[in-house]
Amino acid sequence: TSRDRGVCLVAVAWVGFLMLANGLLHLVATLVHWRYAPGVITGTLLYLPFSVLFMKAVVMESAISWRTVLVTAIAGGVPMYIHGYLIVFGGSRLF
Repeated sequence: TSRDRGVCLVAVAWVGFLMLANGLLHLVATLVHWRYAPGVITGTLLYLPFSVLFMKAVVMESAISWRTVLVTAIAGGVPMYIHGYLIVFGGSRLF
């Protein structure tokens, strides 16, 4: 049903915010600054694979397209991407 699809997309947005963006940003921070960023191991070995597996399960179980799932995950991660950009490239924080 459409309600189930909505729940799946909200879950994808949450995973995109909490895990996918976090894992990507720790990896980017390590590469940009060429030094270990705390959280890069967890982000790379747990958060990124879990995010991909979760999105794959949503695509397979809910008949939502990969494109929709990816756009939703990226859109859900926007606040984290902004925060991470300020930290990695601006040397500042939001708070």
